[in-house]
Amino acid sequence: MKGDLERSQSELNNIRDQLSTDFPDYVELSKPDALDVSEVQTLLADDEALVVVDTVDDGAGDYIWAVTRAGAEWHGLDTKPGEIAEIVSGLRSNLDPQEGALVDLNEAHRLYNLTLGRISESLAGKRHLIFVINGAMTSLPPHVLVTADPKGKDLADVEWLINRYAVTVLPAVSSLKVLRSKFAAARGGKPIRAYADPLFSPETGTANTRLASRGFGTFFRSNRLADVRELSGALPRLPETADEARAVAHSLGGSDSDVILTAR
Repeated sequence: MKGDLERSQSELNNIRDQLSTDFPDYVELSKPDALDVSEVQTLLADDEALVVVDTVDDGAGDYIWAVTRAGAEWHGLDTKPGEIAEIVSGLRSNLDPQEGALVDLNEAHRLYNLTLGRISESLAGKRHLIFVINGAMTSLPPHVLVTADPKGKDLADVEWLINRYAVTVLPAVSSLKVLRSKFAAARGGKPIRAYADPLFSPETGTANTRLASRGFGTFFRSNRLADVRELSGALPRLPETADEARAVAHSLGGSDSDVILTAR
């Protein structure tokens, strides 16, 4: 038994060494090294800001960081345990197709004030926000936050976050280094590689009915993270995206073979 474990560990170490040599970008993504503030700043353009929101519901508090080329700041948020999770849950429920409702504008503005409102000075003049989000806010697109009091405004006049900033969401701060590396900037051999009309499961063909009869809340576990298994069995197909992807491929000089569809 001990000999088997030692041989397995040796084989695993050899595989890790080989991966580190042949695929350094994969290793960087799967087990990233921490970046210090100065290194992050060198990766940002003058009109960009990295925003890290940590709202893990463990009683340790909620925090937000903002890093730009000119400086960095962080704050503990003035929130009660579970408060952000409760707001996010309410906003999500209002987007439920069963209710036919729209996002609660006041709550979307309240969430903005609790989080990004604390770093508004650092975001002044920026056009691109790069988010790294932990906890409850991972299940809510930051695009739907409202940056100014929506009272008395028509829906078209509401100041959504997406109207003010381009938004990117990354899984980790270290992902920024990979995206800005020379490898990420390398020119591809094809004009396009597109993925469309995914087949999430063999039962996806009947998922339109299944999804319509269930609220979005049923697809999130008790820790408020998405239940991938439940989603894969209920998400409807998107056949129109196949036509769109083909049209884009042709416009860029690609062909139908460059578009990966359904189970493929």
